[in-house]
Amino acid sequence: MCHNQRVHISFRKEFPREIKPLPFGELYAHIVAVSPQYIGAVMRNVPLRKQGCSEVAKKKRHGAVVPLLAVCLVPLLGMMAFSIDYGYLRVVKSELQRSADAACLAAVIELVPNPDGIQDLDAVRATVREYVQNNMTNAAGGLASFSVLDADIEMGRYDENTIYDAGPVLLHQTGQFDALRITLRRDGNANGPVPLFFAQVLGLTDQEVVATATAVLRRGNTAVAVATTS
Repeated sequence: MCHNQRVHISFRKEFPREIKPLPFGELYAHIVAVSPQYIGAVMRNVPLRKQGCSEVAKKKRHGAVVPLLAVCLVPLLGMMAFSIDYGYLRVVKSELQRSADAACLAAVIELVPNPDGIQDLDAVRATVREYVQNNMTNAAGGLASFSVLDADIEMGRYDENTIYDAGPVLLHQTGQFDALRITLRRDGNANGPVPLFFAQVLGLTDQEVVATATAVLRRGNTAVAVATTS
């Protein structure tokens, strides 16, 4: 061969006319086989370097809710005491007031004097205690034996100048009695204070509740009108 002879060599790349993609399962198996730890981290969208830190942080957070619950427990019990115990006291107060009103209206009629002009004050006291017991036996805050003190059954002649005042009606102890005032108690003097529920956690074991009612006789031509204030 002559040295000055030119030789032309050409290369031709042959490519397949159609590239067939690998099935996803086979492709995923090849990728995971190359780097399973890295691919697993990428698929979970979690940086590889932070995986260990995340696990440590989770372990450090174990039990963190316990002190948080302990801190929130006191105000939570306070709100429960305000809603439940206060509501119960309001119900007891309403029952005492209802019983006092009913007993006052029933017993004040006993102040009407007999034909001899004598007023039976013992009958007034007996009627008060009968009506109170009948109303408070099964009432909220009631007792099987509800006590009404003699000092809490007041009788007298009412002062017309104080009948519509915001304060208690003034009862005079002279002349013919025409007014009755009774006080029902759940305190240290009679029947004991009302026990509380959730407020005991805050140091409040019971609460005193008192209700007062006053009934007055108004004389007309043929009828007797009764008015109450509480």
